Amino acid sequence: MDNQVWSQKILGKFDPLFRHRWEVYNEFIQSSLSLEKVLIDCGCGNNETVEDFGHLAKQAAGIDLSNEAKF
Repeated sequence: MDNQVWSQKILGKFDPLFRHRWEVYNEFIQSSLSLEKVLIDCGCGNNETVEDFGHLAKQAAGIDLSNEAKF
């Protein structure tokens, strides 16, 4: 069992309505984008958000100062 599954199982016992911050963030991004909007992710790191949600926007770009950033 990985850490995410384990934590969800434990947290679900204490608060069945609990949602991880990345679940809330992903839902917000999905509900906010349309093919008329532009997605700009500042501090994108490995550009995961642009890769995952860029197809929902007219254009998408990630910006990061990190040497590990993947573009």
